[in-house]
Amino acid sequence: MDSITGSFLSGLAGQALSSSSAPWAGPGQAGGARPPAADYRSVARGRHPVDGRRALRLYGLEPTARASMVLTASRLTAYPAGLRQWHQQMAGSVRWRLTAAGLEVEGGGVPRTLGQPTTITRICQQWGRQLEQAAAQGQVPAELLVATVATESGGDPEAVRLEPGYLTDERTPDRMSAGLCQLLLSTAREVLDAPRLTRRDLLDAQTNLLAAARQISRQSDARHLRAGLRAQHATDFDPPRVAAAYNAGGLYREQAPANPWRLRCYPLGTGRHITSWVRWYNDAWAVLGGGA
Repeated sequence: MDSITGSFLSGLAGQALSSSSAPWAGPGQAGGARPPAADYRSVARGRHPVDGRRALRLYGLEPTARASMVLTASRLTAYPAGLRQWHQQMAGSVRWRLTAAGLEVEGGGVPRTLGQPTTITRICQQWGRQLEQAAAQGQVPAELLVATVATESGGDPEAVRLEPGYLTDERTPDRMSAGLCQLLLSTAREVLDAPRLTRRDLLDAQTNLLAAARQISRQSDARHLRAGLRAQHATDFDPPRVAAAYNAGGLYREQAPANPWRLRCYPLGTGRHITSWVRWYNDAWAVLGGGA
């Protein structure tokens, strides 16, 4: 059973500390459960049948098995060298660095979920081949994609989230997120260059993972960002920045005492999304055998 309770000081030993022992401590959550949606969002289950073969024809993907642990984590040297030094995105935030053990937070060790990493293990076993293929095609480290799945849906391929102001998929595609990575329909259409993409397509695991991988890849490089976004919005595959940009659409400062990262994420003013994401990332790093 794993949990995202406690503080970063639990480290690799997985020891549970009081939630008041660190400013970035978050609320409890049962192991294996789907992470709660942000406070301002509503959650509904997808009811549209998924035609995986149609998605494969649209995007040229190959069918893959669903129950094999085929993933491996990236080598530390695959990340930009600067990420191995203590750094931060915004002044006044905690600092962090990539190590052979995962993402280390200054003064807090390598944060992990409590207990055995059952959620990450299940996700990798169930969706391993699709994750491997999407990570390769999107040219992103697999552990980033795994952490995104764990944070966004807990591994539920039928999860659907409707944002305030949602009318219909076609009228408000920027108000409906679906699938393993809870990508907005409008964003998925853009990154896949598929303006006719439907909710049914997005609920296909392989299509969903590919769209998420391309979004993470696009946000990593300033050259791929939309006009008007400055170079400092590029994530460089830095895990906390990946979490923030995927959640908030970019890297924006948030001066909230309860947010140790000083990066905007939802629910606002908390930093909980990034904190949870980092724990899942370190679980993925451990399960997939990341290292130097």
